[in-house]
Amino acid sequence: MIHSRALALPARILGIYIIILLLSSANPTTIEPSPAKSNAGPAAPSPDPLGHFEGFGMPAGISWTGDGQRISNPYFATGSLGPWIETEYNAISGSGATISTPGYVGANSAQLTVLSGNLSTTSYVSLLNDLSQNHAGFSSSERFRATVLLKDLTGTSVYDRVEIGLILTSSTGGQVAVHYIFAHGSSLPSNTTTDAYYSSGVTPVGQWVTIDRDLAEDASAAFPTIYPSLDSASQVTLTVDAQTQPGAPNQDPHIKYWDVIGNGVWDPGEPVVYDVNNTGFYATGDPVIGGCFEPGPETLLGNPIACSAHPSPGQELSSSPFIKFVDTSGAGAWQQGEPVIYDCGNPAVCNENMYVYYDPVLVGPVPPIGTLLMKIVQNQSSSLFGMIELYSASGGSEWIKNGGFETGLNGWGPGFNFTVSCAAFLTGGQCAIGTATNGTSEIAQSIDARPSIDNSMVFNAAVNISTLSGTSSSDMVDIWLGLVDGQSNPLSLYYVFKTGDGSMPANRTDAIYRKIAGFGVLDPWIAIREGLAQETAAFNAALHPPPFRIELVVLEVTAHGSTNTTTAYFDNLSLRSASYAGTALSNFYAWTGLNTTYLYTAPAIPQGSLYLEIPSGQTILNITSPEGTALKTYEYNTTTILMCTVNPCTPAPRAVYVPESTFFRHSPVGDWRIFATSKDPITSVYAEDPVSRRSVQNVNVGYTVNLVSQTKDPSGQPMVGVQVNLTLWNTRNGAEVGSWPGSTDSLGWYNVSGVTLPLPATSPGIYGLQATVNSIYAGIRTFQVPVRYEVTVTMSISSTHIAVGQSVTISGAVTETISSSPVQGVNVTIWYRLAGENEWAVLGNATTGESGQYTYAWSPPQGDFQIKALTGDSQTARAESLPLQLTAGPRGFVQQYWQLLAGIAGAASVIALVTVTRWRRRRTPPPREEWKMPLSRASSRLSNTQ
Repeated sequence: MIHSRALALPARILGIYIIILLLSSANPTTIEPSPAKSNAGPAAPSPDPLGHFEGFGMPAGISWTGDGQRISNPYFATGSLGPWIETEYNAISGSGATISTPGYVGANSAQLTVLSGNLSTTSYVSLLNDLSQNHAGFSSSERFRATVLLKDLTGTSVYDRVEIGLILTSSTGGQVAVHYIFAHGSSLPSNTTTDAYYSSGVTPVGQWVTIDRDLAEDASAAFPTIYPSLDSASQVTLTVDAQTQPGAPNQDPHIKYWDVIGNGVWDPGEPVVYDVNNTGFYATGDPVIGGCFEPGPETLLGNPIACSAHPSPGQELSSSPFIKFVDTSGAGAWQQGEPVIYDCGNPAVCNENMYVYYDPVLVGPVPPIGTLLMKIVQNQSSSLFGMIELYSASGGSEWIKNGGFETGLNGWGPGFNFTVSCAAFLTGGQCAIGTATNGTSEIAQSIDARPSIDNSMVFNAAVNISTLSGTSSSDMVDIWLGLVDGQSNPLSLYYVFKTGDGSMPANRTDAIYRKIAGFGVLDPWIAIREGLAQETAAFNAALHPPPFRIELVVLEVTAHGSTNTTTAYFDNLSLRSASYAGTALSNFYAWTGLNTTYLYTAPAIPQGSLYLEIPSGQTILNITSPEGTALKTYEYNTTTILMCTVNPCTPAPRAVYVPESTFFRHSPVGDWRIFATSKDPITSVYAEDPVSRRSVQNVNVGYTVNLVSQTKDPSGQPMVGVQVNLTLWNTRNGAEVGSWPGSTDSLGWYNVSGVTLPLPATSPGIYGLQATVNSIYAGIRTFQVPVRYEVTVTMSISSTHIAVGQSVTISGAVTETISSSPVQGVNVTIWYRLAGENEWAVLGNATTGESGQYTYAWSPPQGDFQIKALTGDSQTARAESLPLQLTAGPRGFVQQYWQLLAGIAGAASVIALVTVTRWRRRRTPPPREEWKMPLSRASSRLSNTQ
């Protein structure tokens, strides 16, 4: 046998080679699974197509004070000037008012043109819009707008101008005028106590210029004393003015005289010569044209004739600045037949440039007295007027000025024996006291706007009678209201507080006497509050036609007899008509999960103020002007009030007020939009388990639930008895599948019990439960209700241990949990993770067949894995299998290490060959020479080999 040492070296070589091969394959490449996005959970539902809710909301009650544009035919759109009234003064031919083009708005405008007349005064053409029969009530909201296009203005004096003037009346009978000047020849006229002038700025020729004025502010600045008593605008006048200006004297240098006396002035009887060549010396052919007189009445000196005496040729002729002619031809030079005047008949008054009686007529004929002896410059002013608008705010006006006498008797006309007292006022700090002895004392104020009496007009007054000593029916304390009917017939309405004998004057067809409640009582204050509409019914019955208007209020105290006295205090007088009332339609916009937005539209509100009432739980987002711009927060104000004041009524509303000062910054008439917001009143909506009364997140097919909602106002108080609509929507296609309208209970709940899902004729899926309410507050809220089959998913693998490169089959089944029926078409997601890791990753997907089975093949990399199956979609509830273990180990030894084994086999063959060769050598007899070796040596060698 081969000795072990014989194999030692080759065996070592083989061992090292095997070790190298083993080491090179000791760490095989492993494929790490990459994380994948999980779709293990249910897919998110598509947006609910009815997850928003909009429509008409609760309207808001509104009121406003503006009564609109008061000028008739403000744009001359009718093609005529009526009802404007044309007036001309000192205007020559070519002056007048006509309809013209272009118009500022539309096709027409009014063109006013004036050509100035004589020098005696200014010339003008005007158009008057008379409001005297229907005055525009004056208030702090008074707004005036106008547009003018200047065509021509040639004069340069203060009387050459284009203007619009407005007459304002006061309750004491006075009036003032505000003038807006668009163009003027020099400076503006100076303001006076009755006239104020405001420049509109630069007015270029041929361009429309618009003014938009706060008329009340302008009047207050110009007339601070009378301003508190201004109560109406009575007329508007468009005017163009022009002033004829004097020019150079009518002098001809050819007309000279022979200064016979030599005193340097013309004297009667000195010849007047026409110096043909204007040499200054008389020449043959220069005619003597005047200078002498014959008796007669024609002039102060008689009948003018040419002198018979002639200067000698070469005689020097004199000129005089007082010799002038009447330029009847307009040629600018003297012509035969034109009068020549010596403009200094009275040495105290010379150079008047006008013929007067005592001015000598040097050359006839004698002109009329006042004939001009100079050239004149006639001027022209012309302009187009395209828009004239006056906005007043009579709604809610206090027609009686200073009815509490807090500023004395300001606003009241002169009265006899009426003074102001602070001894017995009812409210404020003062009252008016009237005293009469053997006569009548009264004080009054006119109401020039003449407001119509309607159902809203209320008259208030308070009277305290301290003394009434007379005992006849003529001893009286009363307040008298002066009215007119529809035909302007005067009527009188008396409120009588006391008479001396307790009797009342008899009513007449034009006068009614009312005995007030508390009649005849002395000392205590007696207050009245009377609706005037009911008073006018008696006049109507007496054949006085409506409408009735009020023009005057008078306070009267009367005493009959020299020893009798009547004294009474008056306070708190007011005559008020309600604001114009209407409704602002409301639209709301609600989105689930967001606050609700409300839009209130107040249409066609004119210059004045605007007031509306909205639910107190709404807050203002913004208020938008007619031009679409949002108001600043300081341009309006809001407050909550205890009760509504307008209809439709909102309990305890939020009042929103836009004052007249804000209107001045925007269009004088237009639609105002108020945007508000509030919390969603639907505070809860969900599906609940009928037994546990808890909200359910998933509903199994065939289960019964209750549908639940609660509604509260923004302050958290339940809304009782409001209509709520519960609806169920298929979120996949946006179709409504169920609806349950009803109303809330005392706690704001509205529930629907015993609803089995899915509803008949519908399939499992993701549903949206939606609650909507449209009451004083509107809103919407949704709740997702998944309705799915409850399933069980199983999983198995074909082998739990495989070698790398081999495939494993993952299979299982999905069945309904209750019936164990297979479920077809369900998506099954296979998940895996490496042993020792936390995160799962998607391996792949499979779909169940008719038998509910699914399969999935996988060739894993080397490693230890956990595998599980997960299912769930819009119709199937989430289900998960138990995880299984799978190990993928190295391949078999021969398969994996054949190169190493082949190497080992080769190496073994080499070693075997070497070993056999060596062994054979030892067994082969030595050569002959070796046989001849001594026996002792051979024996020794043999023994070593054994």
